[in-house]
Amino acid sequence: STGAALGARITESPPAGPYGFTFVPNLQVRVTSGLVVNSSGDSTDASAGDGVCDTGGLNAAAQTECTLRAAIEEANASSGSDAITFDMPTADGGHSAGVWTITPTSALPAVSDPITIDGTSQSGASAATSVSPAAIDSSLAIELSGTAMPGAEMALQLVAGSSGSEIRGLAISGFDGGTTAYAIGVQASSDNVIAGNHLGVSASGATEGANYIGVRIEGASTGNRIGGSLAADRNLFTAHDYAHIDIGGAGATGTTIQGNDFGLLGGGADAVGATPTGITVWNGSSGTLIGGSDPAAGNRIRGAATGVVVDDNTIDAFASVVGNRIWDNTGIGLDLGNDGVTANDANDADTGPNDLLNAPVITSAAGASGNVDVDFDLDAPTGSYRVEIFANPGGADYSGYGEGELLVGNDSFIHPGGGSVSFTISVPGANGDELTATATEIVGADSFGSTSEFSAAITAAPNGCADSDSDGLCDLEEDANTDLDNDPATTPGPDTDGDTTPNYLDADEDGDGTLTAAENADPNADGDPRDALDSDWDGQPDYLDLPITVATDGTVDAEQKISDTVGGLTAVLDDGDSFGRSSASIGDLDGDGIVDIAVGANS
Repeated sequence: STGAALGARITESPPAGPYGFTFVPNLQVRVTSGLVVNSSGDSTDASAGDGVCDTGGLNAAAQTECTLRAAIEEANASSGSDAITFDMPTADGGHSAGVWTITPTSALPAVSDPITIDGTSQSGASAATSVSPAAIDSSLAIELSGTAMPGAEMALQLVAGSSGSEIRGLAISGFDGGTTAYAIGVQASSDNVIAGNHLGVSASGATEGANYIGVRIEGASTGNRIGGSLAADRNLFTAHDYAHIDIGGAGATGTTIQGNDFGLLGGGADAVGATPTGITVWNGSSGTLIGGSDPAAGNRIRGAATGVVVDDNTIDAFASVVGNRIWDNTGIGLDLGNDGVTANDANDADTGPNDLLNAPVITSAAGASGNVDVDFDLDAPTGSYRVEIFANPGGADYSGYGEGELLVGNDSFIHPGGGSVSFTISVPGANGDELTATATEIVGADSFGSTSEFSAAITAAPNGCADSDSDGLCDLEEDANTDLDNDPATTPGPDTDGDTTPNYLDADEDGDGTLTAAENADPNADGDPRDALDSDWDGQPDYLDLPITVATDGTVDAEQKISDTVGGLTAVLDDGDSFGRSSASIGDLDGDGIVDIAVGANS
């Protein structure tokens, strides 16, 4: 019966064969092959609901024509799940160099019944073969272009009734006519999969073509997945006017975003077009997982004004950001509140997006034998936290916080609550690495809650701390950390010599012409100058003492009264005591540039 056509009648009636099969005469057989798009045209279906995709015309190969528009109309009119595949001839008018371009002139029908649209079914298409964090190497064959659309339209919409749908293997670009122009919109539809697509970029992955938004999820839409940890599931997001992915509204919950590339071209090259935001989670949307503990689930996010924004409008939004690479964005990598760097607060008592979870504070990082020991403080509520450490070969963020170019290690820590607690994690690396960190709540086995912003960056150094002026002293100590934020750049730090360069950036902090590194500022090499030499007992270490000029005309340049209450003398002076009867110059014994004097005692 091989080769039987749709609706053919099998009339042969031989006896039962050796395997027990019996051929039944006059059995009606219907072969269901799905809806096969064989034309890049835009005509409607001639009779939606009759089970056949047919515009009433012929395609370039003289076959009954089935367009994408007609296939969606037919799928919507039927009950149950439908599959749309592609088999376009090379003679099709939309074909060029192995790519077939569909250019709708008006909005395609919103999908209102479960559907699978698989562009990889077209001859010549190939899905990605490498998992994250390798570059996406997919090459697609079906493009949807919005260049002929009259206004702000979506390319594909999944609406109520479409739950359980899948959109795969399509290149969608040029849908940028306004704020409601999306490549793929999901509204009041759940458990859908958007995988293996090129959004804002051509089928080859080489040419940018902006949409306003790549994927927009809103309304009562739960459990949707964008990408995945399998190579073939990875989406390539390249150029968008507003955001690559925008998730908004209290009903948009439980979205998973994994394995995707953002702001990159196929093969991993940097895209040129800038996108304001990589991923936006806002207006009460919750339970979004960006990445995951599986390395293949991590997203690569670059080239946006801000990598990930978690914001709220009416109620708190929250998202877990785990296992990703976020780098080379013009703004900060991860922004809670869409307002720039959020300062930590004592006992982490504030609220807002992701509960404004405090970021770790890296206090030191020292490299040895191929590893870096990272000491950090975390002030967070009682609970378990995953702390991720990132290296930034391209340099720290302009803000000094983040980003996260390479995930080099992570570990779990239990925090008792009640304030800042110190922890240590060892990661692969070396001195000179620019390191940052994030913290994420652990709520169950491989289940996460809120993620913090990135910590301030620190350079791994032999003495374990950042040393911006190379004087052997930790920046944090030279700042004295008067505002308790563990950031030497704020409030704004001492400037002993008044030259407008704060001490932690000034190689000669007292302006005496001798580098601080040569003034015995850190005698025990602990990075802390507060135990430095104070040879004149004035309460200030020598490396901060201003220059002292020695008079050459016999006059006294300076004087110091000594008593039992001033001058640093700890003994009690009695009436009639004297220091001696003579004095003599004995040279500069302590090397501080001042001639020392010996006093002769009474004989």
